[in-house]
Formats: sequence, structure tokens, C-alpha cells
Amino acid sequence: MESVQSACQKLNEKETRLLQQIRTVDAYLQVCMDHTYKHSQSCDVNTAEDIMTAINDISNELRTELLFVRFEKAIAAGRTNPSLSS
Repeated sequence: MESVQSACQKLNEKETRLLQQIRTVDAYLQVCMDHTYKHSQSCDVNTAEDIMTAINDISNELRTELLFVRFEKAIAAGRTNPSLSS
């Protein structure tokens, strides 16, 4: 069975990876916004909207995953500190 410390370490690594992924998605979203601003006359608006929606969906999935990783970390931390239980 995996130790609590090892499980917490894995959750920390997963959180770090998710944060990097979210920063990457945000950067690409900004690039798309900048491109739309600079080339709005030649862009197909419906296609650009579909791309932005897809990027936003990815962002939402990653943020939801991050939420649950942080939730798991809170549970694990609470279980390792019995003085918090009442």
C-alpha cells in the first residue's frame, strides 16, 4: 500500500503539471485573441469562435481536474493530522 507521504507527493506533482498545462492553455488562448485582433478582417468568425470554444473547454477540464487534485490533497492532509478531526 502506498504511503500517505508518497500519495501526497504524487498529488503535488500532478498539481504542478496541471498548473503548467493551464498556463499553456491560457497562453495559447491569448495568442488566438491577439491573432483575431490583428487579422479580424480576414478571419472566419465562426471558425475562430469554434477554436476559442475548444480551447476554453480544455481549460475548464484542466481547472476541474485541478480542483479535485486540491480536494484530494486536503483530504490527505486532514487524515495525516488527527488533531484536526473533531
